[in-house]
Amino acid sequence: MAYLVANGFDGLYNRDGECACEVADLFPCGSAGVRWCRAGYRQPCDCGEHDLHIGEVMKSMSDRELIEEQIEKLIEDEEEEVKP
Repeated sequence: MAYLVANGFDGLYNRDGECACEVADLFPCGSAGVRWCRAGYRQPCDCGEHDLHIGEVMKSMSDRELIEEQIEKLIEDEEEEVKP
């Protein structure tokens, strides 16, 4: 996760399948196949079959800002869980 965030990626995707996940929710499918995953950027989704698409080219800064907000929220939530 740290690599993805540090390098500005929004998540992972598999070019050979219909698999993609955001940084805030990596591997919801439980896959151990990380070797097939590639770092990518959130894409506009117009297929109606998925909540999101991740691909190799950054398409929209507005989506990027949304992802950054989600990451910040995730980090805040994790910090709250650590406090005694």
